[in-house]
Amino acid sequence: MRYVAPAGLARLAISLDARNYLPLASEGTYSDKNLAMTKAITAWNAYNENVVQETNELGDNVRKTAHISFPSDMPVLFFSREDDRVREDGKSLFTFLQTQLTDHPASTIIPLQGHHYFHWTQSKEMNEAVLKFMKDIEDRE
Repeated sequence: MRYVAPAGLARLAISLDARNYLPLASEGTYSDKNLAMTKAITAWNAYNENVVQETNELGDNVRKTAHISFPSDMPVLFFSREDDRVREDGKSLFTFLQTQLTDHPASTIIPLQGHHYFHWTQSKEMNEAVLKFMKDIEDRE
């Protein structure tokens, strides 16, 4: 995969079907110049050496950090994709995130509809949630 970006294959894939690589937003949200820059950045970054190495180390990194948690008094806010899939062992993304929440009363999980890039489609909702989260912390102190 490390040869994909330098060889131009990522640029080719993006030019053939840009919809899978560009922000999901209403028509006119991004200028043509912004979209062209996003295509170029995506083509270069998608399969660069660091991204490939990060992907290769993902499983090991999860194992290394599985026992680490946030300090119990630290407020934690998670945005998560609404996902009702449950594994055979009864666990789900939501139950995993619940184990990561802290005892701070403001800690919460906010499920959102969409895909991984919430900031493309849910920015207003996220902004409101972050402001509320910060206000809740301030009110409790």
